[in-house]
Amino acid sequence: MPFKSFSQEFEQAYVPIGLDGITLILPMDVYPSKPIYFSVKNTSTHDFVAWSSTSTADYYQVEAYINGEWHLVSNKVIGTSASFRVDSSREYRIRSCHKYGCSEWQLNNNKVSDELKINAFYTDKSTLKKGESTLLRWSVMGAATVEIRNSEGYTFSPLNPVSGRITIRPQRSSTFYITASGFSGEKKRLK
Repeated sequence: MPFKSFSQEFEQAYVPIGLDGITLILPMDVYPSKPIYFSVKNTSTHDFVAWSSTSTADYYQVEAYINGEWHLVSNKVIGTSASFRVDSSREYRIRSCHKYGCSEWQLNNNKVSDELKINAFYTDKSTLKKGESTLLRWSVMGAATVEIRNSEGYTFSPLNPVSGRITIRPQRSSTFYITASGFSGEKKRLK
């Protein structure tokens, strides 16, 4: 894994502040939010990484922990996944960036070793009255990301790629779909 060193400059963000009829333009720090979920799958030849996207990021940076230090291994990833040839690292961290700076680092919080499988996707109630709420639950193995979408096009994400629950309150008859994406494809199921 080659080490990359770089120097990066960011633009300064400013905010206008009105005070007694005078407008002051003051510098301010603006950072994108960091990815919530960061998954890693280690194989004998490659390490695969994937993360939840953030709407405020233009690109992402990835570092690997090698010989007791963090080293930049990818300076500008545009998508939400990457792979690296195995050298000596098995730990990674990521941050999101835009023209004003970068977020805090997010350590990998989902080690993937299983084959992709949706174990469960269900609600606590089989029927609902209009406006009534229920919990929609899932349990998945081997996923890097999970997304739930309803038949009206609304998407719930980012979601925990292992298991979780969300409260839903459909206003009309709806079907819910879960998409679990792993490092070798994706699986879908409807509820």
